[in-house]
Amino acid sequence: MKVLLFTHSQDIDGIGCAILASKSFKDYKIEPTKTFDITNNVEKYIDSKEIYKYDKIYVTDLCIKEPLLKFIDNDKELKDKLLVLDHHKTEIEEGNNKYDFVNIIIENNMGVKESGTSLFYKYLLDNNYLEESKILNEIVQWTRQYDVWDWQKENNYNAKKLHILFETLGYKKYLELMNYKVQYLIDK
Repeated sequence: MKVLLFTHSQDIDGIGCAILASKSFKDYKIEPTKTFDITNNVEKYIDSKEIYKYDKIYVTDLCIKEPLLKFIDNDKELKDKLLVLDHHKTEIEEGNNKYDFVNIIIENNMGVKESGTSLFYKYLLDNNYLEESKILNEIVQWTRQYDVWDWQKENNYNAKKLHILFETLGYKKYLELMNYKVQYLIDK
């Protein structure tokens, strides 16, 4: 299966999704995207027809905007391949969650705030693309806590340290380091 992941490049939540993709798929491409570039970046892939070469397309921690959402909804092939997983309330307020392929979940049924990473992790586990592990559980939880500011009330400074590491290294080196560390601890 050939996978394309568009994910937020400006924080640990988006890059957490990239870490999960690297552990879930063998043939994947990560397209790190800034917040306001997501619609244009997806549109470029559609215009070039490159997007049709992928079996699954994920957009995590970001949401495509209209009129591209409507275009995708009218393109059966894209609609069946593409899944948006986001947690930002503004996307619901803008009405971007009215399509079947768009999932915007702010908090789970227990009232816990979600992040792009936590939503993607649940999806990957539920669909047997990834096996649960202690290290992935921790990284997902710390990433979620930092992104939704729960780390402060939980006094989880490991979440804050992940963010500091990301800010220090930048997304490319952070992704490389985290992939190495996760693989090392999974293999252990």
